[in-house]
Amino acid sequence: VLSLVTLVSLSGFSQSVHSSFLKDARQLHAADIIIHSHSPLSEPLLRELSGLEKQQAVASARIHEFYSIVRTFRGDDSLLSDLKIADPGYPFYGTVQLASGRPFNDVLTPGGIIVEQALLDRIHLTTGDRVRIGKGSFTIRDVVVLEPDRPVNFFSLGPRVFIPGSDLSSLDLVGKGSRVNYTILVKVTDQKDLDRIALQLKAA
Repeated sequence: VLSLVTLVSLSGFSQSVHSSFLKDARQLHAADIIIHSHSPLSEPLLRELSGLEKQQAVASARIHEFYSIVRTFRGDDSLLSDLKIADPGYPFYGTVQLASGRPFNDVLTPGGIIVEQALLDRIHLTTGDRVRIGKGSFTIRDVVVLEPDRPVNFFSLGPRVFIPGSDLSSLDLVGKGSRVNYTILVKVTDQKDLDRIALQLKAA
């Protein structure tokens, strides 16, 4: 009897955990569909995605992730950091919580960055200070407290730094041979079309 009770309890717990993950999957991934590659995405795929956007079947946001050095203007302090260059729209689900409480997309605008507190602590900075990343210079505008998709990619060699997608070219850090994670987050307008669109993109 004890064995049966134990098995039933564990089974119920497993189903509860599974249901919770399904319920929170979109918040954990910040999108309905994730397109991910370690090399630049193919032209056929991008054309297919562009066509779906013109039909207003989906919305998308590009993400580039890689490591680089953040340097201070004063002194020689620098720190290897985990850069996340995000287009407007990210995240489609969940919320990036900032220390100020302001909306993420209102703060992450050209010329500004959002950083983890660890970066400020380790190279002695505060919000409002300016830093150099690649060939660009940026003002620290806020501190990230929580990002919805971080539990999916929890391993990092340095503190997170958010940079607006419009400033990617000014960094001059992405080129042939660069170690970059290329991601496109896709939000499907009508959830009934989710499986069809996922297969359509996969085929492309």
